[in-house]
Amino acid sequence: MVKLRMWAVYRIVAIDVRSRREGRDLHKMSFYDPITNKTYLNLPAILDFLKKGAQPTRTVHDISKKAGIFTELSRNEIELMKYKKEDVKDSYIAWYQILSTLSLPSYFDLLLAKVRILKIPCS
Repeated sequence: MVKLRMWAVYRIVAIDVRSRREGRDLHKMSFYDPITNKTYLNLPAILDFLKKGAQPTRTVHDISKKAGIFTELSRNEIELMKYKKEDVKDSYIAWYQILSTLSLPSYFDLLLAKVRILKIPCS
């Protein structure tokens, strides 16, 4: 007897915000298999779309963080917990002032501004 099993495998794609959720994708970038916990990420494509202003969903951001794309940022955000609330508040005020000067704020620009203000080392 043959039994078919459905396995959940997710594709990470770039999709235009004006199209529907199941619509045509712009670029197939990655896939994630939660059962075997395997992830294939096309890093140059992901970073290219982030530079163009693509905004990852929370799930894609978490998968990318596990893969190490945002490791420097997340490590240093943990380091911020050691500082006083006033220091962090002043840094975020400066961060928001820089954000207001950006002409086309994108997700990548926001991360770079945060890195510059909080003096997070980038490699």
